[in-house]
Amino acid sequence: MNVLDGKKPAIHIFFHSTVSESEICQIFYGIEEEQVPFAVQTDQYDNALDMSYEAAKSSRLDVGIGICDDRNAILHYSKLNKNKPLFQLKLDDQSKSQRALGANAARLVKRIPFKGLEINPIESNNADNDQSIQLENVTKEQIKAIVKRILMESK
Repeated sequence: MNVLDGKKPAIHIFFHSTVSESEICQIFYGIEEEQVPFAVQTDQYDNALDMSYEAAKSSRLDVGIGICDDRNAILHYSKLNKNKPLFQLKLDDQSKSQRALGANAARLVKRIPFKGLEINPIESNNADNDQSIQLENVTKEQIKAIVKRILMESK
């Protein structure tokens, strides 16, 4: 894993020492799939909001993710109000995609549309009737609202 180096442009991920890298590897995979560099650091902030905002402020790309011991993961952009992060999920919530959260961090850097965090199971054609995961793109209205919020708060 890339350890934090403030000189290199990268998405910063701060996570509490009680959270293992294996628990959040899907976030890393989402960022890697979008081919954006990231760096990690363990921290002891009281909450994921503070952690994510500090991660974003320390990043040359202005994007950070904070994961606290309460299992909250938050994606933040440094130009937004601290109390209004972009995305939030609980690590243990199986209906949300950690990989999409990581991909959205990278997509914010690349300025392309976000993925939805919701996981929508669809029926498979095989005999076991397994379910596969499909991510849907965020609606245009949601993207417009997020962009508008970023522009308004970055002034």
